[in-house]
Amino acid sequence: MNQQMPHSDPYSGGGPGGPMMPPPGKGFGTAALVLGIIGVVFADPILGILAIIFAVVAKRKGFTGGTATAGLVLGIIASAFGFIVLAICGPILCAFFTAL
Repeated sequence: MNQQMPHSDPYSGGGPGGPMMPPPGKGFGTAALVLGIIGVVFADPILGILAIIFAVVAKRKGFTGGTATAGLVLGIIASAFGFIVLAICGPILCAFFTAL
């Protein structure tokens, strides 16, 4: 007797155990990476701080992927770079707008 397996979608990760679930914290790790990249590009310390928060949440949920670590590093860089730009450009812009 030849038993046939029911047709399953190869992309669903199905099988005897059903579809595979992403590891806990993966979404937070990805969000941290995206926010870190955007924060570095625009020198935005707020996005950098959010990237750090999301990366820490991903790590605490047990996610060990590199996206959370990269998001953490980029968040630190974005925060530092953003605050440096703000410290340098803030007084210049303040003096410019008060002179108008």
